[in-house]
Amino acid sequence: IYIVILPGTMLLDLAGTVETFRLATQVGQPYRIHFVGPVNSAECSIGLSLSGIHPLPDLIPDASTIIIPGAADSKSAYETAEAHQTAEWIAQTFKSSQRLCTVCSGVFLAAKSGVLRGKSCTTHHMLTQRLSQDYPELNVLDTRLFVQDGNVFTSAGATTGIDLAWQLISAAAGPKLALKFARMLVIYFGAL
Repeated sequence: IYIVILPGTMLLDLAGTVETFRLATQVGQPYRIHFVGPVNSAECSIGLSLSGIHPLPDLIPDASTIIIPGAADSKSAYETAEAHQTAEWIAQTFKSSQRLCTVCSGVFLAAKSGVLRGKSCTTHHMLTQRLSQDYPELNVLDTRLFVQDGNVFTSAGATTGIDLAWQLISAAAGPKLALKFARMLVIYFGAL
């Protein structure tokens, strides 16, 4: 799991999603979490400094998942030099043998990279109109919590990142472990 961190990353988007995968490792799932970004430290949405961020890797192994949490001010956060560098990295690195997941406004960074061209996607209901206007080549679905289009998964808002991570884990782990894990997280046991 490669979590992309930029200055302004929404802490809830980041923490909820990552904690879900971390907890999955406690019930035997083989996830390794890597925090990557264009800078080695970044201030998140609530002003805390996030450090220990590794450089954007040249290659990502097959079957890896790239997760892009949203940003507090996506309109300006994704116009920075760091965002442009990261969008180029996504465009060059992301392959059909991998999964790309976005939480909330993280979809704007994925769209900027060009890898969503022609795909169906979603984001927070307050951002769907802007996403449609900025990226008319996307099929933006404004009434969905999750959208899967092939190997691309998008979610509507901060807490739906938790649900999206759980859905990915449950698809890999099977229903018995998924139910145990859902009870541990105290989340609804539904289907993607």
